[in-house]
Amino acid sequence: CTIDPLLDEQIEEYAEEVLAEGRGGGHFLYRIGPDLADLVRNPLFLFMTTEVLKTQPDAKMPNNKAALYADYTTLLLTEWERCKPSVRPFVVDQATKERILAVYAQQSWRQVPDQPLFNEVIQAHAGMWDLQLIRAELWKSGLLRLRQGGPEFYHPSFQEYFMALGASQQSD
Repeated sequence: CTIDPLLDEQIEEYAEEVLAEGRGGGHFLYRIGPDLADLVRNPLFLFMTTEVLKTQPDAKMPNNKAALYADYTTLLLTEWERCKPSVRPFVVDQATKERILAVYAQQSWRQVPDQPLFNEVIQAHAGMWDLQLIRAELWKSGLLRLRQGGPEFYHPSFQEYFMALGASQQSD
């Protein structure tokens, strides 16, 4: 199946509703610029962009897909729980969670979800953090979902992003 690109009107209507801008008339697409405007024609990228802008209105506007993924995964790994007033915020540092997700993404690429592998990766990269706390925060982030056999990335593009992030941090 294919997803047809969203129309300007659909993008503007959704952005106005989510961001409560009340301005209408093409301002959202103009404000985000042409590079990001091409990305938000995809519903996933539109959702990611509006969530980043809604929760971090003063943040620098992402200018490409990698920057959008970086901003959105940062939001999910660190800020998401802070937006909920009655919930305890995340405490495990973002770098630890990113490292675990990057290694798990690489080791589980094109494999069935694997709980023992996930547990091994957490244990190998937990550092000073409690294993249960890391596991709980990774689940709460929404980047993973439970499938038969273990966790898998909610969307394949997140697995690709974390694989690329892990590769970019290698010295060789």
